[in-house]
Amino acid sequence: MRSTTIRPPLRDRYALAEAIGHGVDASLYRATDLQTGETVAVKRYDHRVRQDIAFVVNFRRNARQARALRHPHVLRMLAYGYADEGYYTISPYLDGGNLSRYIPTRVPPRGGQDVSREALEILTQACLGLDYIHQAGLLHRNLKPSNILLRADGATVVADMALARDRASALLGPDIDTALVSYVSPEQRVGAELSPASDIYALGIMLYQVCTGQRPITALDGQNVRDEPSSPRSLNPRIDPTLEAVIMRCLAREPARRYTAASDLAAALAECQAALGQGVAEISGRVGVTASGRGALRTLTRRVRRPVMTDNRKSTT
Repeated sequence: MRSTTIRPPLRDRYALAEAIGHGVDASLYRATDLQTGETVAVKRYDHRVRQDIAFVVNFRRNARQARALRHPHVLRMLAYGYADEGYYTISPYLDGGNLSRYIPTRVPPRGGQDVSREALEILTQACLGLDYIHQAGLLHRNLKPSNILLRADGATVVADMALARDRASALLGPDIDTALVSYVSPEQRVGAELSPASDIYALGIMLYQVCTGQRPITALDGQNVRDEPSSPRSLNPRIDPTLEAVIMRCLAREPARRYTAASDLAAALAECQAALGQGVAEISGRVGVTASGRGALRTLTRRVRRPVMTDNRKSTT
């Protein structure tokens, strides 16, 4: 397989193989660490962005903070820096798949279909990782199914944070990432100040998908800026009403009406799974939740609040 040639310091440490993903301003490669023999993922940003002062400032600040994150449900950043006229990050390479495999390929028939318990378990774990990111003072801003990864043991990790964006980054423009736009919140579309509730909105879109087989909006029509999404149960009547209430709260147009913390959403999802007949041990055991994760789920389940739609105007920023 042909390798990509790069100049020091990356060339002396990593041998790049094939590209495994492309975005608006970066590409992701599978690579081999020449010192350890391990397979890693190298994300290389386009050389043009080095002239963008805001990019450089945000990348350096956010990458430094992200490098310090240590959580079983957050993909660890191994290194970051500047080489070959561009910025880069290094992370472990995972080939266990991602959340996309649990999204139905078609809208359920009129009678509906059961919601994937595995998908709910995966998103519950993602909430625990996302809550840790938020507690560290960071936002993800790049959540989509392909960034909810599965390790070989089945555990979930949240990956590929948007390191180069600040807390008020509008995403509409000529170089929009069309794979991401369907998951951004109303406030993110217009460049308003972001908060943890903005990431929770993206999780709500993914919940809607795994329950119904489709997103509640289309890519660039701006529908989610103006309107509440249609009821998930109108597409799949077999969705539990409690789970529907959780989804609709995540997708509230105003950030203050959503869950204010990802841990609250994790607790609500744990309760939904319990209603489906799964205890914490079964929820955590089937997809490899760590001991700390099991403890978090027990704590969250004990203090869960019912996901009742409210009009709480308290700011989440």
